[in-house]
Amino acid sequence: PSQIRYIHYMEAMLYSCVDPLVERKKWLSDLKIPVARIRKDKVWFLTYSVTCMRTTVFDSANSGSCLQYGGKNVGQACIALPINAMIWGDTRIDFWQHPTNSTAAKRKNLFFAIFHTAFYDGKNSIVFRKLKLDLFHKDKQDDKIGPNFYLE
Repeated sequence: PSQIRYIHYMEAMLYSCVDPLVERKKWLSDLKIPVARIRKDKVWFLTYSVTCMRTTVFDSANSGSCLQYGGKNVGQACIALPINAMIWGDTRIDFWQHPTNSTAAKRKNLFFAIFHTAFYDGKNSIVFRKLKLDLFHKDKQDDKIGPNFYLE
């Protein structure tokens, strides 16, 4: 599925006359994810990173602590994760899962989204539903996360 999405992505760039070499910069103030019940109400320890044109512009692991997702946060509607960075071109947003609340622990890629900023000129917000997020799109039975999950 990732390869098929990439072919559609390249096709869209060609048909939309998007020049991949022109940098269309956008300010990314934060990421938002809804609080959802996860596997048997376990807590996930997460970090997140933003990469533009293969250059890391933000990595929350540098803070030394992880975001605790699930468990105590279930009463909230949404969590805003501060980024405050300029993004451009091919942008990848990764969420990493750690076994403990330590960024030193080995992390595993939980889900990610890839997009090109040229497709979102004039938009203040971009929303990726669960089925558009790599690795979560395979969760058809909602074993990992509920069907209404999104990344904004």
